[in-house]
This record gives sequence, structure tokens and C-alpha cells, in this order.
Amino acid sequence: MALNPPGARVCVMFPIAARDPVTCAGLSLPPVEPPPDPEQRIVASGIVRFDEPDAGGYAAVFSVTHGPMAHAMEPDLEVAQQFAKGMSDGAAESAKAQVRKGWPQTELRRWNGGPAAARISFYLDGLTGDRKRMMEHVAAYAVWVKGGVYAFMLMSGGEHAIAIDALTDDSARSIRYSHPAPPRPSREYRVAYLFGQVFVWAILAIGGLGLTIVLVRRGRKPVGVGAMNRPGPPL
Repeated sequence: MALNPPGARVCVMFPIAARDPVTCAGLSLPPVEPPPDPEQRIVASGIVRFDEPDAGGYAAVFSVTHGPMAHAMEPDLEVAQQFAKGMSDGAAESAKAQVRKGWPQTELRRWNGGPAAARISFYLDGLTGDRKRMMEHVAAYAVWVKGGVYAFMLMSGGEHAIAIDALTDDSARSIRYSHPAPPRPSREYRVAYLFGQVFVWAILAIGGLGLTIVLVRRGRKPVGVGAMNRPGPPL
């Protein structure tokens, strides 16, 4: 997939080999990769900085994570909603916040006749200061592939929710599948299947929020120059 917002600069935080000193100028970034985690893999993470005057110079944090799943199946809406709950609850726990009443919102989307992807969005209440500015609104897509689930998340302040949602949607349209998960199984199988998926979603959410917390603690400054348009590997 590609992340190429107009009028913005994209700094890749991880993997370190993909960092660009131009697009990451002025940022205080962790000097080492996060330790390996058997329950999730951080594919990529970083910061999107919007420097246009009408955008208010704000920033968003993005992450792409992978959670292993032995018997991943293409989701239906029920499965996607359970995942969304696991993601939002995991994010709230990680950020020491609460999921706003009436959220998350979840829907299934397809492009060009491809497999279903889950679009998820929610707000976190109870945040203050930099955490509120960087983590109040979360927009995400999840795609099920053979052997696991990929989650693409964007996080920023609630006042920028419309822009973040639009950027997440635009980026998701560039997702390419090389090994999609097989069609969903029977109703009887899915009853047991749902419980394991909620746990995976919570792990992915905690991973994405953890990266944001690291940046907030390091005193991230939303300034930068340069631009990037780098398509990711197929899923």
C-alpha cells in the first residue's frame, strides 16, 4: 500500500533502514528497533506531518502491524465488529483512556472485486496534553490474509478526524493482495473463531498505540521538509 498525502511529509520511524534524514528532520526518534514480539510484528510506523497553513501544521502517527493467525478467514460484518471492539478496547487500555460512547464504527469495504477489508474508527476520551493531540482519534483498516491479519492505523487529534479518515481511506485503496484469506467458514465454526480474533486485535492496537506513546514521551515536534511516496509490499 502507499501513503502519499498531498501537502504532507512522511517520516518512517521503523524500519530504521527506511528512515529519510530529510523527511525526518527535526524529530527525536528512537535509535533502535523495538524488540521482537511473538504476538505481533511491526511492519512499518512513522509520522505524517501536514505543513500547509490551512492544515494547522498538525501531525498524525501511522503504523502497520501484523498479527499471526493460524486459520485466518475473510471476515463478515460480525467478525469485523468483534475485531473493532478488541482494537478499541486494547487501545483504550494501552492509553489509559476510555472509548467514546457509540464507538467504534465498523464497516466492510471492497475494491475491484477483491476480498473484504474492515474499516474501523473510534475516539478515545480521557486523554490530555500531547496524548490528546496525537491519539484522540483512530482510523484503521484490517485485511485478513493467509496466516494472519494486517492492521493499518492512523492516529491524531479529534479536531483533524475528517482529514485523518480521508487519508486512511485513500491509502487503503492502494492495498494489494497476493495471498488473501480464504472465504469465511460456516456459522458454527465462526462462533469459536471470533474469540481468538478479539485477542489478536487487542494486541495489534496496543502495538500501534505504544509507538505513539513513545513519540509523545520523546517530545516530538511537528516540523519537517521533503516528501515521500513509497508503495509497500503486497499483502
